[in-house]
Amino acid sequence: MVRPPEPPEDAALRRRKDWLVFLLIFGSIILLGLLAIYEGFLDPTASASSRHWGQTAVSALFTGGISFILGQKTATR
Repeated sequence: MVRPPEPPEDAALRRRKDWLVFLLIFGSIILLGLLAIYEGFLDPTASASSRHWGQTAVSALFTGGISFILGQKTATR
């Protein structure tokens, strides 16, 4: 099925919505990463379980980021 061209106003609105969703998700990941780094490595009063949580979260975010980048590199070949 062939779709008619999208009006420029609708395309601009869609792009703004997509950009907002991207910023919210990316900001949430950055905020979680900063909190995990603080709890896992920088907070001198953190309990052992908080440190473990922070280090595990940093490890998961780092591993996920590297996997995403490598997946994007191999997908374009």
